[in-house]
Amino acid sequence: DLDHIYILHTNAIYERWCLVKIVGVLMEEFNFKPSDGWQNVVIQAVTGKPECASLLFHRQDGISATLEIQPMLENGRRPDFRLQFNSDKRQQAAIAHRGSRGDDYQARNSKDAQATGIVLDAKFRTRWRRGALTALLTELVESKNYGQRGDRVFILQPQANAVSEPTSPLIWGRHCDYGQDAPTNHRRGTIQLAAGAQSGGTLSNLRRLIAM
Repeated sequence: DLDHIYILHTNAIYERWCLVKIVGVLMEEFNFKPSDGWQNVVIQAVTGKPECASLLFHRQDGISATLEIQPMLENGRRPDFRLQFNSDKRQQAAIAHRGSRGDDYQARNSKDAQATGIVLDAKFRTRWRRGALTALLTELVESKNYGQRGDRVFILQPQANAVSEPTSPLIWGRHCDYGQDAPTNHRRGTIQLAAGAQSGGTLSNLRRLIAM
């Protein structure tokens, strides 16, 4: 019906808007420099048919970031984004230990290196029924297995006061759940990321998540 078509259309727009905001925060707040040709990748992702693509970023301190758009997971699922960080120093340390630690160490180190990612899924809603946002997050983690590589899993959504049971007394606690309490320990959660009058205030939610 028309309402269903409207939700599908606005959700696609919201996903693309979130992409632009993620790129902007990496560049403007965390001082990452994108690789050549990044504008073409963003323009294609925003205006074209959704497909797998990657943006590479580097920083002077040796930290790099990879933002995957519509990544294909090993189970065939395709979340909206996966953001991963790496450090040149960590890579050098891993190489230095390979000769003495053997294949088992390499396998463990490779697994640990993969655990630095954040899977981000944008979900546009005009309102959330009580418990619906938590249920959706559980579905992404447990049924769709978005965190299968050890990645953290977070939902981006635009509505204020979406957290029915705040886990923090801070002002953002009514709008974001960073999963800080055991047993999740920041491994899953939801944040508000909104356009319009709320946009500037909610960008701090995204900055906080990336900095964790």
